[in-house]
Amino acid sequence: MKELFSHYMYGRMPPPPERVTATKLYENPSLFDGKATLRELELTFGPAGTPKIHLLVIVPNRRD
Repeated sequence: MKELFSHYMYGRMPPPPERVTATKLYENPSLFDGKATLRELELTFGPAGTPKIHLLVIVPNRRD
């Protein structure tokens, strides 16, 4: 029953990608008056022709 539920509700997980590449496209270390850094990353993975993922990451500059 559990196997059937998994199959019809979620499907199968694809195998993990062999290689994931992250490329930094943009960085702004003075976001929010210097309180944070904004980075735009491009993630590439999977077979040729797989769409790329653009990821925006904001991290604090000081970790108090």
